[in-house]
Amino acid sequence: MKNNKIKVALLFLGLFLLALLQIHFIWLNYDDYGYASLSYLPAYTGPKGMMRGLSDVFSFLHYHYQYWGGRVLWFFFEIIVLKINVHAYRIVQAIITTGIFYMLYKIVVKTTKMDHWKVALASILCFGLVDIMVLRDTFYWFTASVLYLWPILPVFLLIYFFMDENRKRLIDILCIFLAFLASWSQEQVSIYIVSYLGLMTLHRFFIEKERNKWDIVITISALVGFAILMLAPGSSARMDYDKWFYSLSIFGKTLKNLPEIIHLNFGNSTRIFMLLFFGTSLYTFYQSRESFQRKWLIDIGLMNAILIFLFSFTEANGYFRMLYEIRHFSILIKLISFVQLIYLLFILFLCFYKKKEYSLSFLIVSASLSQAAMIMAPYFPMRSATMLEFTTYILFVYVFATILQKKKNHLTLLLIPLSILSIYYYSINTIGYYHNNSIKKENDQLLREASKKIKAGEKIEEVALKRVNEFYGVVEPEGVYYYMKYYYDIPQEVNVYYEEE
Repeated sequence: MKNNKIKVALLFLGLFLLALLQIHFIWLNYDDYGYASLSYLPAYTGPKGMMRGLSDVFSFLHYHYQYWGGRVLWFFFEIIVLKINVHAYRIVQAIITTGIFYMLYKIVVKTTKMDHWKVALASILCFGLVDIMVLRDTFYWFTASVLYLWPILPVFLLIYFFMDENRKRLIDILCIFLAFLASWSQEQVSIYIVSYLGLMTLHRFFIEKERNKWDIVITISALVGFAILMLAPGSSARMDYDKWFYSLSIFGKTLKNLPEIIHLNFGNSTRIFMLLFFGTSLYTFYQSRESFQRKWLIDIGLMNAILIFLFSFTEANGYFRMLYEIRHFSILIKLISFVQLIYLLFILFLCFYKKKEYSLSFLIVSASLSQAAMIMAPYFPMRSATMLEFTTYILFVYVFATILQKKKNHLTLLLIPLSILSIYYYSINTIGYYHNNSIKKENDQLLREASKKIKAGEKIEEVALKRVNEFYGVVEPEGVYYYMKYYYDIPQEVNVYYEEE
């Protein structure tokens, strides 16, 4: 046991160092400059720039809440850390990333009672298997990561503690705090944790007859955080920027967004994730078949999953995009694809529920709701897939742990190709960001030197910056220069621009 704990500790230390190495090559992009310098909202008339105090930060966030949206709690964390410097942000992010995957491992261990270093390794490999389009849009865009990635740590901590029906008082109090912290973050994360807590609490009260008042208090705490986030006046004000979309009916929004949500979750940008999701689903269906009285239910699920799985990897744009490109009966085809996916998720839910893995079954529902919520949003960025992806990682590691538990050594050999894939993708992504690093560092020095010269009385008319490979970064529109100038304390009249390639 002691030897296993040492191996687990060394594995997660290794993850921390690898995450720290990769993020060492990440710099600020686009609205990162705006939030760090309190200049993200041009209409905000308060003090802007890096040399501002805590009262200025609160003033900016109050304005943000009133006129742009309720995600201010985690933006506060971003602003404070970035005001220290980018190196501090990198360290904090590496710690949070390691913490998330460690808690993923602990959730699986608590569920399966299988505490083994191979389970820790499977959890860590998931980090290297994050597709680049999700990685760049969630992990390595600071303003996105603080909303879509950082809150996952309190979410996983809360799930880990909430799984115990008999908790100590101190843990209950901690859960109240975590529930509030997690739900007052970003809309999808909030829906995820509120629905999970709600479903678990209702199930315990009415099905298991376990009535714990602390479960209710924790759920209420999450609902309070959810309400603060969703009822922000700025959320309504922001809708004015896309009046056409918000004027659509629920049916119109669904027809427009649902195919895109499905395709982007299971498309050419998420091929590694699809391997894990459908592979985990197929194995779960197969292993659960005997527990179904009506085996035709799960047989349909198996055939459905096999069909989607095969076409997803033989078609360049994936199974769902292939369907959506068919010109005839488009509405019927979209409806069929939706039913296929819902049926797969429903059978997956049933498989875990029949095993009495209630926490995992409700996480599937919560992850699905986190994606369905995007029907009400005017667009679907890749970072919006995060909650479904992390839930799939939990299910994948759970399946691996049960295989290990049954001593099916021939199946645990899957760790070998997964390790190769994880190391390969981690390496090429790190190299991609490494190549950008020298250019970003040079641009940072150019802007800092220009700022110093201007303060010394020298006249600077323009600063020309070199372009980076945006595949390993963020596409930066013209508005970035406005934020940059406040971040580096350069007058707005100075012409800052990226050179043409």
